[in-house]
Amino acid sequence: MGSSMLEQLKKAGLVDENRANKAKHQKYKKQKQKKARHSSDEEVDLARAYAEKAKQDKVERDRELNRQRQEREQRKAIAAQIKQMVNDNRIQKRDGELAYNFSAGTKIKRIYLSEEAHKKVTSGEWCVVNCSGRYELLPAAFADKIRARDEKAVVVDNRAAGAQEKRDGDDPYADFEVPDDLMW
Repeated sequence: MGSSMLEQLKKAGLVDENRANKAKHQKYKKQKQKKARHSSDEEVDLARAYAEKAKQDKVERDRELNRQRQEREQRKAIAAQIKQMVNDNRIQKRDGELAYNFSAGTKIKRIYLSEEAHKKVTSGEWCVVNCSGRYELLPAAFADKIRARDEKAVVVDNRAAGAQEKRDGDDPYADFEVPDDLMW
């Protein structure tokens, strides 16, 4: 009872040995191809997934590079606007005899101004602006326009200090004047 159909057909004489072996071989080949097709489908799906992931990574990387390029262009445009505003509106400072010291980052810088220019800078009418490493004097109204584009470009703006002094009505030293020759 344990015999297969192929053996039964052999015993009946309907199939000879060669045909039986050929049929076995065909069955084996079909099973092997089916397995191979199944695994190649998985490989194709895996390859497609990797390709899709690589495409998404490239799109994301391109977006980031494009954003960085736009930021650089925007910074250049702002710097050009500031330079143009400073060149158009700067006050020609003639070397004076009074030294005006101010802090620029971590360093103390000095420019020499006339007495009139010194008074205008200390009162807040004029501001000191850093433009491409040079320090220029500008009217306060233009300094506000520059500050709107780049906060760090305006180095000295004494309007806030003057307004603070006027607001401090309870200052016990308000009656005492600072001597004119005392400058830092």
